[in-house]
Amino acid sequence: MPLWSRIVTEHEDGRFTVVLRSYTYYVKLSHNSSLCTGCGICATTCPKNAISVEVEVRDGSIKVKFSLDHEKCSFCGLCSVVCQFGAISFEHGKPGCTPEATPLLIKNGIIPPMRKYAIIDEEKCNGCGACAKVCSRNAILKDSDGSIIINRDLCIACGWCAEVCGRGAIKVEKVFNGRVEISPELCREGCHLCAIACPAHAIFHPEVEENKVRRAVVRKTLRTLDAKRPRILNQFCVLCGVCVRVCPSPGAIRISRESVSCPDVNTPLWNRVKSLLLTQG
Repeated sequence: MPLWSRIVTEHEDGRFTVVLRSYTYYVKLSHNSSLCTGCGICATTCPKNAISVEVEVRDGSIKVKFSLDHEKCSFCGLCSVVCQFGAISFEHGKPGCTPEATPLLIKNGIIPPMRKYAIIDEEKCNGCGACAKVCSRNAILKDSDGSIIINRDLCIACGWCAEVCGRGAIKVEKVFNGRVEISPELCREGCHLCAIACPAHAIFHPEVEENKVRRAVVRKTLRTLDAKRPRILNQFCVLCGVCVRVCPSPGAIRISRESVSCPDVNTPLWNRVKSLLLTQG
C-alpha cells in the first residue's frame, strides 16, 4: 500500500473534493462550482500549474469549467487563499482530530493572509436590513432578534452594504485596490456579458440589474439608468477580472490592481504571487 493515497469525489452538482491521506495526516481540497465566478486567479497563481479555469459563453449565458490536475497539485492551499469567493476550501490535520483550515503556507509565514471583510458596528446599526437587500452575494441575513449577521465565507467585500447604510455602521476592506475601465469605442453595442458575469454587480446594464435598491444607487451615482453599453461602478468592483475574460472585444476592459490588502511578507513565493496578482490586464 502506498504511503499516501488520493481520494477524488465528484458530485452531481459540479462540486468535487480531493483528499491526500496517509496513516497519520491528511489534506483536503474542495471546489464549490456554485461559488466559482471563473475569474481564474487561482490558475494564474498556482505554483504547479495544476489548475485550469475556462469560461464558456453560449447564447448570452456564461458557464465556468474548473479543472484540477490532482497529480500535479502539491496541496499547498494557495488557491484557497487567493480565492475571494470562497469557492475553494482547504483543510488539513490528523485523522479523528479537529481539522485546521489555515494552510501551512500562512502558518509558516511564507504567504500572508489576505484581508477582506465587512464589519458591522453594532452600536450604530439599527437593524433596518437595507444591507441585506442590496448584498450582491446574499451574505447578509437578519436574525430573528433583529440583529444583522454577515457570512464571512460568502462576503466578497464589494461594499454595496456600506453604500446603502444610512448610519455608517459598516466598514469594508477589499482584497485588491485599483481600478477597472471600459473603452466605449471598443465595446460592442448590445453586449453586456461583463455585467452578467460580474459577481459584485459593479458593472451596470439596465437589462441585467434587477435589484431595485441597487438600481436606485446607480441612478444617484450615474444620474441615469439608460445605457447602450455597460457602465463601471468602481466603488463596488473587487477587481477579480472575470469581466475581461468574458469580453469579446480585446482591450475593451482594462484592470489595474495597485496593491493587495495583506500583511508584509518577503518570500520568493509570495513575491512571485504578488507580481502575478498585480499584473495589469
